[in-house]
Amino acid sequence: MKRILFISPVLPDNNGSGREKRAYYWLQKLQHHYEVDWLVITTQNLHTPTVPLSNYQHHQLSIPYARISKVAHMAAICLSFTLGSIRGSSLLGWYPLQKHDRKQLYNLYSNLRYEKIICFRLYLSEFAQYLQTVTHTTSMWLDMDDIESATWNSIGNLLLKNRIYKAGIYHKLAAAQFYVNEHKMLRLFDRIFVCSRKDQELLSSRFLTLDIHIHANKIESKPIPSISPTHGLTMLFVGTLGYYPNEEAIRWFVNHVFRIMHQRDNRFALIVAGYAPSVSLHSFLQQTPGITVYANCNDLASVYQLAQLAVTPLHAGGGTKIKVLEAMQYGLPVIATQEAVNGLDLEPGKHYIAAETSNEFIKSCEAILYNSNSYEKMRKDAYAIVNNQYSYTY
Repeated sequence: MKRILFISPVLPDNNGSGREKRAYYWLQKLQHHYEVDWLVITTQNLHTPTVPLSNYQHHQLSIPYARISKVAHMAAICLSFTLGSIRGSSLLGWYPLQKHDRKQLYNLYSNLRYEKIICFRLYLSEFAQYLQTVTHTTSMWLDMDDIESATWNSIGNLLLKNRIYKAGIYHKLAAAQFYVNEHKMLRLFDRIFVCSRKDQELLSSRFLTLDIHIHANKIESKPIPSISPTHGLTMLFVGTLGYYPNEEAIRWFVNHVFRIMHQRDNRFALIVAGYAPSVSLHSFLQQTPGITVYANCNDLASVYQLAQLAVTPLHAGGGTKIKVLEAMQYGLPVIATQEAVNGLDLEPGKHYIAAETSNEFIKSCEAILYNSNSYEKMRKDAYAIVNNQYSYTY
């Protein structure tokens, strides 16, 4: 069996964050055709996947990378814009290849040969480029997932709108850096993958000669759930809570939607589930009557069973949102902003309820929770499109 090297910032985990789920999907797809060596390059401590990695024919090597200070990053970025590219001059998300990394990678990989190298996320491309040389690999693919420059710019705009100026400026500078690096690094790859047709069209308009493919986010197929609605008035928000667009979304929803609903009818409840909430967010949620927090939850299936409705009031971000697909797969009706369903072939009114303002969310939430029987067809249609277009079975 031929061998490939997969370079990733995360371990594959079907019960993890969006990146971990996408990595897991790649692993499921590749392991039937290749032996997969998995190289993890990360700035964070890795949690243990809920599915043991020993189940798969690959091994995992981790190279921790320590970020330099934001002040040093800022100075290097300013110089790079005026004097040209400076190695390691990226801010908030780019992983520059350092001298000690080269030495360690050479010792680990110089005697290995691969059919191809797949790099998951653009910010690891310096590592992929070096390893291609070290291992004499002829073919190299890149999975961008989303277009980083657009994602960072979107989050930066939201931060500035909310008057969080320092972080907003950092994100806007990072967006500019990614834009420059996209022009510099994408040409190194034989094939590039993005998660949606929208991102494919945007990237193709900028790079006419690149071979760009859609590798949609998908979730593992599950049997159709019981569609008979359960009685209750509980809403659910799922997401990585340490990610600013998710934190902003749930704070907005609590302040502008849930508190008003709970004052009208104190039977309304909200479950918030996800990884890594900040201390301030966790305290904010716990102090709000009617809210239950499942922080660092490893069993989302049981949480979905507690709710009658999923809400995704996102205002920024990138890529496609797996949380929307999961909620539909578990049989929950979904109320979502346009940002939350970007890149997904979903029809408002058929697969989900569209809402942007607080009044629209309140009206739709109350309509569904008070009369859930009326939305049985929507739940079936939503499950069907997820099962047909956004799920996989191996």
